[in-house]
Amino acid sequence: MADKKYSKADAEARIEEFLDMVLDDADFDLTYDISGGEGLHPDFENPDFVVRFEGPDVETLLANKAEVLLSLEHLTMEALGMAQDEHSRLCFDANDHRVLRVQELRLSAEAAAERVRRTGQPFHFSPMNSRERRLLHLASRDQEGVRSESVGEGPIRQVVIVPKDMTVLPEPIRPPRPRPEDDAPRDRDRRGRGHARRRPPPAGTTGLARRSGRGDGRRGGGRRLVVVARAMAMTPAEIRHVPLHRALFGYRRADIDDLLDEVVDSFTACWQERVDLRDRIDELEAEVRKTREMEDLLRRTLVSAEKNAADQKESARREAQQIVREAEQEAREILGEAHHQRAAVWRDTQGIEQRGRELAARYRAMLQTAEAVLDEMEDLDEADERTEEREAFREEITLH
Repeated sequence: MADKKYSKADAEARIEEFLDMVLDDADFDLTYDISGGEGLHPDFENPDFVVRFEGPDVETLLANKAEVLLSLEHLTMEALGMAQDEHSRLCFDANDHRVLRVQELRLSAEAAAERVRRTGQPFHFSPMNSRERRLLHLASRDQEGVRSESVGEGPIRQVVIVPKDMTVLPEPIRPPRPRPEDDAPRDRDRRGRGHARRRPPPAGTTGLARRSGRGDGRRGGGRRLVVVARAMAMTPAEIRHVPLHRALFGYRRADIDDLLDEVVDSFTACWQERVDLRDRIDELEAEVRKTREMEDLLRRTLVSAEKNAADQKESARREAQQIVREAEQEAREILGEAHHQRAAVWRDTQGIEQRGRELAARYRAMLQTAEAVLDEMEDLDEADERTEEREAFREEITLH
């Protein structure tokens, strides 16, 4: 399957053969469907085959953190001869357990990254198999300011989220060892039977308290447990991997598994709501930043407009003053030129009047001279007429 060691048809046939044998021997009331893994979780998983189980015994597969389902998946991989790095090519699922688990790991990775960014301290996940560690690494790769690393070996290998600039990786945290059944001190009741005295939960772990009530259809519904968790200090993945110690006459394992599944579902919803609220807060903060930037832009624009208006007003005032000064200077020049022209005209007028008087005196003198000449000419004419009369008289006398 990995190196196309088997064709899809051969691998599917071998999966069917192996599952039919195991389910018949285990007397499981289950049906299954084998399909391609396209679109399951393209960002996290893209297996060649997805086997989905249905039937009355599905709860058995999913009990104790889907221990039977994962074991059956691992045995099938071994039967197919798949290498360690090829295990992601086959996926077993029931009641969307794998889809919800991927979502849970993604939310846990986001919450852990947020805590590391806030506190600056590493965050350890509980030991997980290689597939779930890979999912955590993929979910953490886009988280800003942090990175994911795997620490520890074998059954304690775990994912740790550290600040991106941390150079020395922390040591893996080993899960606490289960206490021996006789480790708890025993008291005697009135009937002489011993029972374990409950010890307070270790610091940093989850405390358990019992309450009575009717079941809701779940297995072991006669009694329910209430988990007093460390509220938002824990992630869904941590709750799922809370170490629960066994003791004589202790809680029923199936009840605890059912309760933890319920708590994980509720807590996952809380984490999802928290992530959604964080996304909404980021959106609102982005809108606030955008609004503030717009306000700053409007403020700068208003200040610039006011400054430009003041500058234009001052420039207009200076320009008006310059125009007035130039107009006054031009008026003074025009007025001075008018005065000069008036003086010149007055002088010219005086000269013309003087010339006129002189011409008038000359004309009068000429008139007087002409009159005298005319008088003389008249006198001459009269003398000529008398001379002509005398001549005519003489001639007349001579003829006679």
